[in-house]
Amino acid sequence: VGYSIMAAVADRIVPNGAQYPSASDVGVAEKIDALLATMHPGVGEELQEALKLIENATVGLLLDGRTTPFTASTPEVQDETLHSWQHSRIPVRKTAYRALQKLCTSVYWSDPQTFALCGYPGPPNLYGGG
Repeated sequence: VGYSIMAAVADRIVPNGAQYPSASDVGVAEKIDALLATMHPGVGEELQEALKLIENATVGLLLDGRTTPFTASTPEVQDETLHSWQHSRIPVRKTAYRALQKLCTSVYWSDPQTFALCGYPGPPNLYGGG
């Protein structure tokens, strides 16, 4: 459950367009999953809880007027949902959005496919060679 929600969230958070690969193209959700496997289990559990709340249609209905799960919503509704989390008066929603946004963008922009798009030539070759 968490992976598909994370993939949908990442696809809405990171840049999307002709000049940028999508979060799915870069494998953002997979890389986040691998990163979380190396961290304290509590970190992953908190992220899972946030993703479950974003996905939940009942929570969406109560707080945002959304009647479908996040992953079944249109891209426009997904954007509206994330926007409402970003600007929420409920601190846990705002904090969860910030964590997801930072995690997704950090993983996205640290991938070699995106280096040139932001003018980064890539890490220096410390061991010589081409």
